[in-house]
Amino acid sequence: MKHRNTIRLSTLLAALVLCLGLLAGCGSASQPDDAAEETSQAPAAPEGGAPESNESDRQADADDAPAGDSSADGTPISALPEDFPMELTFSSGAGAWRTVLTLQPDGSFTGQYTDWDAGGDPSQYPEGIYYICTFSGTFKDLRQLDETTYVMTLDTLTAQETEGEKWTEDGILYIGSAPYGLEGGSEFFLYAPESSTDVLTTDALRVEWPEWNLPETVPEGQLGCWLLYNQEMDQAFFSYY
Repeated sequence: MKHRNTIRLSTLLAALVLCLGLLAGCGSASQPDDAAEETSQAPAAPEGGAPESNESDRQADADDAPAGDSSADGTPISALPEDFPMELTFSSGAGAWRTVLTLQPDGSFTGQYTDWDAGGDPSQYPEGIYYICTFSGTFKDLRQLDETTYVMTLDTLTAQETEGEKWTEDGILYIGSAPYGLEGGSEFFLYAPESSTDVLTTDALRVEWPEWNLPETVPEGQLGCWLLYNQEMDQAFFSYY
């Protein structure tokens, strides 16, 4: 009898251990489901969102960013300096062509492009061929960038002659042309004589700069004359003494 009781107790203990083992297994098997449920309930990131960049990334972006548009810079002014009105000339010094304009303090201007060609058939045009464009216009949005630099935007530009039209007068063949030096331009920079020659940043500017015409009193490294620069076309007008 005692032997049967011992067997029965052992059987009960084994069953209890087995049950505990099954319960532990069920608990561990349910954990992945719980984790999956938590993941599915997590809020989604906003569309178009990006992780924050670190400091080095932000610095790299700053270094690679383009320079600010000058149209957003400077102090608006109602008139150019008291040196104006001023006559300014665009000419390479080679050939007989040039564009001369007179710039007023309010940004309005008048001028003329001319080019003389003595070639052609002298029996037909004994006095040669004359290219001409008489023009007028206005600059708007006048701004001062620093003590010696101004910027303005070409607003209107009207030519008296039609480009390509021809007429003969006193043995000269006249041909209507375009306002060379202004056409194709939008933003123009104006530099005062006190500017550094560092503003002569292109070959065209260095070639056209009338250094030979400057007074001997102009310090070395100083521009020495007014410069109106057509940035888009890399063409410039200078004042002469």
